[in-house]
Amino acid sequence: MASQVSFRASRSSRWRLSSPSERSAGGRRRGGRLAPENNGGRTAFEAEALAAVDSLYRTALRLTRVPADAEDLVQDTYLKAFRAADSFQPGTNLRAWLFTILHNTARNRARDRAREHVTVDSETVEQAAARAAA
Repeated sequence: MASQVSFRASRSSRWRLSSPSERSAGGRRRGGRLAPENNGGRTAFEAEALAAVDSLYRTALRLTRVPADAEDLVQDTYLKAFRAADSFQPGTNLRAWLFTILHNTARNRARDRAREHVTVDSETVEQAAARAAA
């Protein structure tokens, strides 16, 4: 089951990212996947990952230049990070890992946007060319 991540406004910072374990009662993940007794490692991972939300948002805003796109990029970054949390090696730089995910996601989105087909109405192009020639 994939982790679900959502943004909520908060007084302390511009964005507050909440994970399912924060939203559910008793520190348990929905579906009983994470029990309270082995919650320590995952909770520490989530707390450290969520501490970087402001700097990730600033970087995403610099990359996208559109606040809504930056929010989506940060949300996708956390979604990918929480899904791959089991592959993260403790003791390594979590912040750098998150920024790598953010940059790769931004790069993939830009590449996908460049591949999108542009529909051109030939009649409109011909009319514009005729106006320019006149």
